[in-house]
Amino acid sequence: MEWLKRTLGLGGGGGKDTLRDQRRYLRAQCLERIMVVLSEQAVSVLVTELSLMGMRIRLPRKLEVDDLLTFRAHREVKKGTAAARDAGPAPPPLPGATRRPGPLLSEKKDLSAWGVDPAAEAVDEPPPADDTESEPVPFKARVVWVRKRLETDEYEAGLSFTEIVNHERDRWSRQVLRGAGVKEQVSQRRENIRVLADLPLHYRTSTGYEGDGTVLDLSPRGLQARVTMELTADSTLVMLISTGASGTSVQGIKGHVTRLQREKDGSWRIGVMFDELSARDKRGVERCLAWLMKKHAGG
Repeated sequence: MEWLKRTLGLGGGGGKDTLRDQRRYLRAQCLERIMVVLSEQAVSVLVTELSLMGMRIRLPRKLEVDDLLTFRAHREVKKGTAAARDAGPAPPPLPGATRRPGPLLSEKKDLSAWGVDPAAEAVDEPPPADDTESEPVPFKARVVWVRKRLETDEYEAGLSFTEIVNHERDRWSRQVLRGAGVKEQVSQRRENIRVLADLPLHYRTSTGYEGDGTVLDLSPRGLQARVTMELTADSTLVMLISTGASGTSVQGIKGHVTRLQREKDGSWRIGVMFDELSARDKRGVERCLAWLMKKHAGG
């Protein structure tokens, strides 16, 4: 749990039943069985901790760091929900179909001819039939760390979800966590998750000035950085974020300054929100976030 707090920049505090701390998520304990594909075989694993960013699992086989695994969970939904979603919107009712009004609630009818004794005690009705069904939820996750459990033949592994946004998986996660007794409802979206960073930043303003700085944290929607050049609110920047690792740097990404604050040492702390990202830029930011989380996890 400590490595996750370092990754998200959490200094502690908050109970186990809390998922949200401003823009960051903590893991919560749970016990949920799901399936994973290992060597072309479906294996049952136990999820012991879960968040909207990843999970910890217990399984009978050893995994390797950086393994990309395919999981299949199940979410309970109202019967017909999945079919209705696939079929599209329901057709409108037929014209002219009306319902004849029934008797008033206060009207009393003699039902003795039907064998009904109004003086008899009411009989408990059987409970209503289960109106839910199971909906499959496939998703992928990458192994961040692995260790063997003491005095057992089982292994534990920490995994990070590969997709920053996956609404079906997030709905499953919320359902599992509510069933585990998590009281606080997750209302913030995954796009707000910020990961601590210490990465070189090079930028160019719309007026042609160039400068350098340090990225302090990163999210799919923006970043916070320390720079030496005084900028103005709403300044447009074209940025290069370098990790030093092949395939994880982000270049040519555009954003605008949303806030700035003067530091005691004379530098400036700025908040930047990305402009609308292309599919290529989104993948670049996601790779950079995955690299940061793996680094904080000791990978």
